[in-house]
Amino acid sequence: MRRLFLLFAILIVALSFSGQTGTIEGKVMYQGEVVPYAQVFLSGTTWADLTDSSGAFRMEGIPLGQYRINASFVGYERVSQPIHLTDVTPDAHITLTFEQVSTLNEVVVTGTRTQNKRSESPVLVDLLDKKAIEQVQAVHLADGLQFLPGIRVETDCQTCNYSQVRMNGLAGGYSQILINGRPLLSALAGLYGLEQVPASFIERIEVVRGGGSSLYGSSAIGGTINVITRKPVRNSAELSLGSEWLSRESSSTQYAGYGALVGKEGHSGATVYFSHFQRDPYDANADGFSEIPTVKNTSLGTQAYWVPADRHEVDLHFMYLDEYRYGGEIVDGPAHLALQSEERQHHVGMGGLDYRWHSRDDLTNVAVYAGMQRTGRTHYTGLLPEDSTELEMHLAKPPYGTSHAQTIQGGIQVNRTIESFIYGTNTLTIGCEYMDDAVEDQIDAYSYRIDQTTRDLGAFCQSHWKSDLGIAVLAGIRADRHNLMSGLVFSPRASVMYTWKKYTQFRVNWGTGFRAPQAFDSDMHIAFAAGGVSRATLSPDLQPERSQSWSASVNWDHPQEHFIVGFTIEGFYTRLNQAFVLEQVGEDEHGVVFQKRNGQGAQVRGATAEVRARVEGWIQLQGGWTFQQSFFDEAVNVIDDAPETHKFMRTPSQYGFATISSEFSENLQLSADYKFTGSMLVPHFAGAENQDNNEIIHSDVFHVLGVRAAYRVKWYRMKSALEFSVGMRNILSAYQTDFDAGMYRDSNYIYGPSAPRSVLIGIRWKVL
Repeated sequence: MRRLFLLFAILIVALSFSGQTGTIEGKVMYQGEVVPYAQVFLSGTTWADLTDSSGAFRMEGIPLGQYRINASFVGYERVSQPIHLTDVTPDAHITLTFEQVSTLNEVVVTGTRTQNKRSESPVLVDLLDKKAIEQVQAVHLADGLQFLPGIRVETDCQTCNYSQVRMNGLAGGYSQILINGRPLLSALAGLYGLEQVPASFIERIEVVRGGGSSLYGSSAIGGTINVITRKPVRNSAELSLGSEWLSRESSSTQYAGYGALVGKEGHSGATVYFSHFQRDPYDANADGFSEIPTVKNTSLGTQAYWVPADRHEVDLHFMYLDEYRYGGEIVDGPAHLALQSEERQHHVGMGGLDYRWHSRDDLTNVAVYAGMQRTGRTHYTGLLPEDSTELEMHLAKPPYGTSHAQTIQGGIQVNRTIESFIYGTNTLTIGCEYMDDAVEDQIDAYSYRIDQTTRDLGAFCQSHWKSDLGIAVLAGIRADRHNLMSGLVFSPRASVMYTWKKYTQFRVNWGTGFRAPQAFDSDMHIAFAAGGVSRATLSPDLQPERSQSWSASVNWDHPQEHFIVGFTIEGFYTRLNQAFVLEQVGEDEHGVVFQKRNGQGAQVRGATAEVRARVEGWIQLQGGWTFQQSFFDEAVNVIDDAPETHKFMRTPSQYGFATISSEFSENLQLSADYKFTGSMLVPHFAGAENQDNNEIIHSDVFHVLGVRAAYRVKWYRMKSALEFSVGMRNILSAYQTDFDAGMYRDSNYIYGPSAPRSVLIGIRWKVL
C-alpha cells in the first residue's frame, strides 16, 4: 500500500511538471531607446508578439524547453539569441537590442522586393537615408539623388528648369522612379517630378543600378530609384522653416510639417505631412530673363497602416502636389504678353493601397497592391512676335495648352521560402501586374498634340537561392504584353553573388529589357531654339528598342569595434539595339522639328568606385566616382551645320561626389559635401545675341562645395527639441557663365550645377 501511494505521488508530481509552462517578457531596444511595434517570435513555433508603444512584449503559456527568440523590424538587422525555460526558472525577462546598423549594411527591399541586408542581396543596392538627405541640405528629391554613386541629376531647360536623372550614363527614360515601390510617376509628371517631391516627405531612397531584378519594369535597364516616404513608427511631430538666398533679388522659403499617431496596441497608425515651397526668379546674366524660374509648390501627403488581424496588414499612401512654375521674361502680367516665357500649373494626385499577409512560420507572404496617379496641367510656351500680323494672330490665339495624364497599376505577388533547398534556402516569387498609362497634351496654336495610351500586362517569376557555401543566385524572367508591341516580350535577368570571408561580396549581374515605341518625358518638353519653339515627334516607322546590361562588382566592408570601412568597385556595360536617336529633321512656321527614330545601336560602358567609413558613430565619410563612355554605332546629326557625332550629348566621362559628417557632441552636427561634373558635349543653336552659328561645344568642368552646421537644444520637460541650422551651397559659385541672352535664346543650352552660390538658414522643432 505504501509503495502504491509513493508511485501515485511520483506520477502526480511528474504530470504537474510535464504540464508546467513558462512566460517570456521583456523589451526591444535600439541605442538606448525602446522600439515599439517590433515583431518578437520563437523560431520554429507559432509563439509571437508585437511590442507595445513602450517597446514591451509578453508571451505566456510557453511549454518548458530550449528556444531561440528573435526580434525584427523594418530597417533593422534581425537580432536573435537562445533562451531556456526550466522547472526552476520557468519565467524569463529578456532585453533584445538591435545593433547599430549604418547605411553600409542597412536592410533594403528594392533589389528583390523582400527584406535583405545589403550585404546579402545579390543585387547591389545603394541607400540614402533621411539623415543624409538633411546633411546635404536637400530641398526636394533631385537634391538628394546627386549624392548616390553612378547617378547624375541635370537641369535641361534654361526657362522652365525641367530635370532628369541619368544612371550609368543613360538618360532618364531608361530608369524607373518608384514611390513606395510603385511606378506612379507618369511620363508627363516625370518632367518636373524630381523637384516636386519634397525632401521632408522622404524616409530613405534605395537605388539599384542596372537591370538585376525581373520584378520591376523591363524598361528600367538603367536602374530603379525607390523613394520610400515616412511611415508611422511612434507618436511624433515636427515643424520646420527654412530660407535660401541666391542674391538680393532672389530667395526661397520652405515650411513643412509632419505628424504621426500610432495606436496603443500598434495595430494602426498614420502620418500626415505637408510642405510649401516658394522661390523668386533668378537672372544670372542681367538680361531680364530668368535662368531659375518662379516656383510655388504646395504638397500634402499621408501614409497609414492597419493590422485588422494577426499576420494581416493594410497600407495606404497618398500624395497631392500643386505647383505653379514660370520662367522667361521677368515681368508682371499674362504669360502670352511676355517677350518669351514658359508657364506651368500642375495638379498631381497619386496614391496606393497595399494588402499584405504572412503565414505563422513567416515562410509565405502575399502582397496585393493597387495604385493610381492623375495629373492635370495648363501651360504656355511662346514668344511675342515682332511682326504686326503675327502679333495680331498671337493675341487672338495665344499658344496655351492643356495636358491630362492618368496612370493605373495593380498586381499581386506571392513569396514562398523553402528552408531546406540544396545546402541553403530558396525564396520563390511569382506575380503579375497591370499598368495603364494615358497621356494627352495639346497646343492648338502650334497644331501640336500627343494622345498616347500604353497598356502593359506583365507576369514574373524569380528564384532567390541562398546557400550555406556563400553563394547566392537571383534568377528570374518577366513576360510583358504591351499594346504597342506584337506578341509576348520575355526579359530574363540573373544575378550571382559569392561571399568570401564574411566581409567581401563578388557580384555579377545580367539583364535584358526593352523600350516601346512611345513618347517619354523629355519628348514632351517644348523648348526655344533658333528664334522659335522646338518640338520632338516620333518617326512613323519607330520600332522597339532592345537592351542588354552586364555588371560585375566587388564589395568589401570591414567592421571593427570602433570603426567600419568599406569600398565598392563596379564595372558596367549596356548594349542598346535599334537605339532611339533624336535628330533635327527641319523647321516649320513655329520653329525647329526633331524626330525620334531608330539607329543601328549604341553602347555605354564604364566603372564606378565608392569608398565609405564610419568611426564610432562620430564621423562618417562616403564618396563615389564614375568613369564612363557613351556612343552610338553610327554618327548622329544632332544639330544642323555641326559635324555628326557618335557621342551622347550631355554625358560627361567623369562625375562624382563626396560627403563627410560629424557629430562633435550630442547637440552639434557638422557636414560638408562635394560634387564634380566633368566636361561634356552640349548642342547650341543659333538665334540669340552673339550666337550666329549652330555648334556643339565642350562644357566647363565644375567643382561644387557645400557646408552645413546644426545645433540642437533639448527641452526634456517638454520632450521636444529645437534645431537651428545654417549652411552654404556651391561655395565657389561654380555655375554656367555663357547663358544665351534675350528672347531668342536657346533654352536647352544649359549645363552644369542647377544654381550658383546660396546661403541657407533653418529652424526645426521636433518631439523627442
